[in-house]
Amino acid sequence: MTTGDEDGAADRPAGVELGGGQVRAGARRDAGAACGPVLVVTVAGELDYRVAAPLYDWVAERAAGGPGEARRVVLDLADVGFCDSAGLNTLIRVWRLVHGGAGRDLVLAAVPPSLRELLASTGLDAHIARADSAAGALALAPGGR
Repeated sequence: MTTGDEDGAADRPAGVELGGGQVRAGARRDAGAACGPVLVVTVAGELDYRVAAPLYDWVAERAAGGPGEARRVVLDLADVGFCDSAGLNTLIRVWRLVHGGAGRDLVLAAVPPSLRELLASTGLDAHIARADSAAGALALAPGGR
């Protein structure tokens, strides 16, 4: 099983399954983005109670500080079909984790319409940056919206 963690890996998840196979996730690093080093995490499947904790732990492990620390974490949600309150809580927890480091930001990319509505109804859309695509998220200036 591959995790898709290699530099230059495909944008779509290559193979790690979380929450009993309910969601697939892959990650790649991009050193040439406008804001500096970026961790792009691609998520596919359902963001629900079965995957909330495993997904958070998986992202937190890859977003941890250190040499070459990512200045931005991008969650590419293009292939997310469903998100419940546990999934929403995971997004909030990742946002808090990323913002815990000075000068770091989180961008949600390719947010499906149902999740955009959920973010708007909870007011989170005013706090978490979004982009139309992962490529668009890489092009945002630091702290960009």
